[in-house]
Amino acid sequence: MRLLLVTMMFAIVVPSSQAQIGISSLVTETHANKKGLAQGEFTITNGSISPVATVLEIKRLGHDDQGKVTLTPTTEGIRLSETSARIGPRSSHVFAFETNCVDCAFIVFTSNSDALQLAGLRVQLRLGHTIYVSAKKGESLRRKFTTETKIQ
Repeated sequence: MRLLLVTMMFAIVVPSSQAQIGISSLVTETHANKKGLAQGEFTITNGSISPVATVLEIKRLGHDDQGKVTLTPTTEGIRLSETSARIGPRSSHVFAFETNCVDCAFIVFTSNSDALQLAGLRVQLRLGHTIYVSAKKGESLRRKFTTETKIQ
C-alpha cells in the first residue's frame, strides 16, 4: 500500500516539474504607420513549478532567388523591450517590439534554460515568434512570403 501511495505521488509531481513553456502568439502580422514604425508584443508563459531564464535572439527571415528560406542574425531595424528575463513559476512575461523595417520579416527565438532537467541532463528549449511587417494595412506579407518560398 505504501509503495502504491509513493508511486502515485511520484506520478503526480514529476510531470508538473517538466517544461511547460509556451509562446503566444506564434506569428504576428503587423503594418507600419505613417512614420514607418510598427509595434507589437508577444508573451512567454512558464507553466512549470520552477523559474525559467529566457534569452531572446533576433534573426531576419528572407529567401534567396531559388526560394530557399534564409535566417540572418541581426539587430538592425528591430528593437525589443528586453533581451532577457527571468520568468517566475506559473507566470508570464510580455515582450514588446518596435521596428522601422517595412516589407520584412523577423523571427525572435527564445532560449529557455532551466526549463527541463531529466536525470541531471539540462535541456534548452528554443521557441520562435515570427513577425511579418507590411507597408499597407490589409496587405499580407506572410501570404506573399509563403507563396514565394513554396512553404505550405
